Amino acid sequence: MKEVCIIGGGASALMCACFVKNNVNITIYEKTSKLGKKIIVSGNGRCNLTNINMNKYSYSCNINNHMQRFTNEQTIDFFNSIGLETYADNEGRVYPITNSSQSVVDVLNNYIKQKNNIKFVQNTEIIDVFNEKSQYFVKLSDSSIKKYDAVVFASGNQTNLKLLDKFNVEYNNFLPSLCALHTDTNKNLSGIRVFNVGVSCSINNDKFYEEGEVLFKEDAISGIVIFNLSAFMSRKKSFANDIYVDFLPKMNKQDLIDELSKRVVNLSKLKVKDFFTGLFVGAISEQILSKAHLNYNLSVSTINNKQIECIVDIIKNYHIKTFSPCDNNQVCSGGVKLSFLDDNLQSTNNNGLYFMGEVVDVDGVCGGYNLQWAWTSGRIVGESL
Repeated sequence: MKEVCIIGGGASALMCACFVKNNVNITIYEKTSKLGKKIIVSGNGRCNLTNINMNKYSYSCNINNHMQRFTNEQTIDFFNSIGLETYADNEGRVYPITNSSQSVVDVLNNYIKQKNNIKFVQNTEIIDVFNEKSQYFVKLSDSSIKKYDAVVFASGNQTNLKLLDKFNVEYNNFLPSLCALHTDTNKNLSGIRVFNVGVSCSINNDKFYEEGEVLFKEDAISGIVIFNLSAFMSRKKSFANDIYVDFLPKMNKQDLIDELSKRVVNLSKLKVKDFFTGLFVGAISEQILSKAHLNYNLSVSTINNKQIECIVDIIKNYHIKTFSPCDNNQVCSGGVKLSFLDDNLQSTNNNGLYFMGEVVDVDGVCGGYNLQWAWTSGRIVGESL
């Protein structure tokens, strides 16, 4: 029997265990007490396990050849076949019908329990990996050393990357991705959530633009659009940037000028502080008026054309300075370079050394894409072993 060690008990490891053949013994080492820990917290506890919409912008690099070997459709079919019923929302995000991420972990564990060649070792960390005469030796946190025919890295951990230096496997250091971003103070907007806004950013002539939901915090900005922006920044290795929020992306500047000019006429008897009532929530309204240096207590009728143009520029280009990623990142950008791996995600320099999931330099935007990569890469390695 072939003996294989998997470092990390996450999504890719569990999928790998589902597809490995019976003539291979697998031992999965997880340094915490829980398997599939990131699955549990994904999708706010609902587990967005894949997406029915896939395109070249879903990931940080081209992995089409890999994805064709275990597609999103095949992933859904597989989970259905092992007892998990699913549904897709209007954005194409696929969830378990229970809306519980625990259901995903449970069906995987139930399927694996039917196999006699899978062993789990929890609360155990891998300290070192080395090879001698085509065998791999793994040193555990209790100082014991185990021998294996192959080792699979499946943990997005910077410490584990350092273990690869002796194997001549190139990697990019991990950076946070899909996270909130620290900003200049947002105290006046803290807790305000806005929908259908546009967010733009430019880094070295590469541009990011996306529309969706944004959440303001006291010293940070969050929401799905910001998470995807953080992925863009992470890949560019630059988190200190100027970003611009367009509160009304469906209206061009001239249309907005015309609309606000009408409001000046229709609301002329009101105070300036009430000018945006019915258009923006109070805190957003106050911020825009403050940045336009308008006197709240004057009559709306005093707002002139130049001030309207100034207001429109603020609404369409609300400036926020970002400084650094917050520590709530869902995934990381970085990992082992695909150029150092063959089609089966085995090291081109080291026979029997495999990589899958978050340890590979592949990351996706929000929407189930990162879990899909975990499922796909896990199956590829499982069948290859």
